[in-house]
Amino acid sequence: MLAGGRILSRKMPWQRPMIPWALLTNWDLGLIFYTECATGMSMFSVLYFCNIYFIAVKGNGSDKAGLQLVYFTPGIGVGVYLCMFLCNRWPRMTFPPLFLVFGMMALVGCGMGLRFMVAALHGIGIFKPHRASVIGLMAVAVPFGGTIGLTIMSTVFNNASGLDAKHSDFSRLQDQPDGSREQAINDAKMGVVWTFVAIVPFMVVSWFCCFFLGNVILGGKSAVDEDGNQDIVIKEPYLWSLLRGMRMLEEEKGIRLESSHCREGFKTTSNEDSHA
Repeated sequence: MLAGGRILSRKMPWQRPMIPWALLTNWDLGLIFYTECATGMSMFSVLYFCNIYFIAVKGNGSDKAGLQLVYFTPGIGVGVYLCMFLCNRWPRMTFPPLFLVFGMMALVGCGMGLRFMVAALHGIGIFKPHRASVIGLMAVAVPFGGTIGLTIMSTVFNNASGLDAKHSDFSRLQDQPDGSREQAINDAKMGVVWTFVAIVPFMVVSWFCCFFLGNVILGGKSAVDEDGNQDIVIKEPYLWSLLRGMRMLEEEKGIRLESSHCREGFKTTSNEDSHA
């Protein structure tokens, strides 16, 4: 309602919205916000439910279970450095880090690391005057998605595992009598399995959304704007623009070949006429 021309902007012209309406209605920012939410889901799920798996199913102590998650952290570092290379060195685009997806502990961390910086860069490339709003919007997306993901996964885990309040300390599952211990461990294992199955649809939709993202080609230093960055913003789906560009090149190549054949045919005819 604070957008230009709306009722609140007329009543309170001195007020400015913290998040401009144009950001919330932009196609690319909407897709990126969702993919960042999905990133938050996957990150929180690894940090929380993999820990439950190591303690309840594998029988590790809390300290050893925490050490298992160390494999996740270097992957994030590798992903962040990959993202820096892809954005700052080659190919200087936001699309490749947003599109790449990896799996399994360290590679999951790498896939998340690829997404931490590039979402904000992509939004800033589209809305340079609203950098703070774009960064704030992206900063909300990851914990927001993590909260939704943990809520869904916790509900599924409680229902699928059947473990009640007396099993809240998962390290004590190993101390139960033989018969009930095996059943409780199996229930905990299947509970963790179904929690990750529950968020797979969100991850699939996130991956599918990336096919419809545009691209920001990060330029080098120039005198184009106040920061000296010349960026090229592709608002239509980037993969479609690539396919269309290749098709146009093929059509142009065909026209050139056809015209060259016509010229060769004309030269041949002219030579035959001169000989005659």
